[in-house]
Amino acid sequence: MVFMKTGLDLFLGSTEYRNRNIGILTNQSGVGSCGTPNIELLLAAGFRIKTIFVPEHGLRGSKGGGERIEDHLDPHYNIPVVSLYNEKLKIDTDKFNDIDMLLYDIQDVGARFYTYIATLKAILGSISESGQDIKVAILDRPAFLGDSIQGTLPDEISFLSPELIPIRYGLTVGEFALYTALINNYDTEIEIFHIPDYQRGMQFPDTGIPFISPSSAIKNYETALIYSGTCLLEGTDLSEGRGTDTPFLAWGSPDMPDIKADFSGFEIKAYDFIPKFSKFSGKKIKGFRAALTDRDSAEPFRDMVLFLMAFHKQRPIDFRLPHFDHLTGGSFIREMICEGNKDGFLSRLKTDQEKFRESSEDIRLYSF
Repeated sequence: MVFMKTGLDLFLGSTEYRNRNIGILTNQSGVGSCGTPNIELLLAAGFRIKTIFVPEHGLRGSKGGGERIEDHLDPHYNIPVVSLYNEKLKIDTDKFNDIDMLLYDIQDVGARFYTYIATLKAILGSISESGQDIKVAILDRPAFLGDSIQGTLPDEISFLSPELIPIRYGLTVGEFALYTALINNYDTEIEIFHIPDYQRGMQFPDTGIPFISPSSAIKNYETALIYSGTCLLEGTDLSEGRGTDTPFLAWGSPDMPDIKADFSGFEIKAYDFIPKFSKFSGKKIKGFRAALTDRDSAEPFRDMVLFLMAFHKQRPIDFRLPHFDHLTGGSFIREMICEGNKDGFLSRLKTDQEKFRESSEDIRLYSF
């Protein structure tokens, strides 16, 4: 079966780069419209791949969150694999000495704290600073959650808030590359290979492309959608559902107070669970389970912040710092939660979303 083509398919049809020494940053999500892994397609087409670079979770997505990856020789491709995953937003460009062209081909989930775009920004900035003559080709893929802009802008830059963008930033990875290069004045040669039949506003289910888990905890589209809100729970003493079959779709606490969870676009039901690992391993959790009902109306970041305000009013949250502040881009969300400052939060949310919508309009590559 053939699905919507991506930037990879366009690159495969090019001839001018077949004599280049290529490095490719990719993972299990980098497949062609026929479902075949990009590395196999590139090698079969005669491209010369010198190095495989990998982000968090590794080439096949089998590594856990935050797990370090040692450089090694891939036994299947017999090509060196080099990890670019680090939290410094800076890459040692000696890793690029054997290449003169770097391909980026990863399907992202479109949440600011999902670390693949942090690695991409680090690549672009490090190459620019080093002055290396390395062309970066972005093999574009759909904006997973469409072009909806949701969430506040960060007050500070970190690995989990790598750019001044909302939590849900509504860009393809090609558009993000152009945006971060523009506002940071990166002198890096970037070429975007467009998605031929893609229209702005499409969400991943609209493309017909098969879902491949971008990491072990993002098991389906429903999870990816709510993740932009429930991931905040990683920075609290509430369970985000890790250690269960429904990470990020279920959450709660052993001492859950009597409050409601209202998430637009999701049906929320009371749900008890026992994590097999991670927080509260082996303990009964009282909480909630979310089921998607309307993807277009879902605003999980807004609704999770409001839920945490209600929770904190009943039982103070023990925030895990600095992780929570890195997820939200500063201390301001935590302070608003502690103060119960609903109006201030909603006001900033609206202002920040409008600000980013205006600042990103000129780098949009696709029309409706």
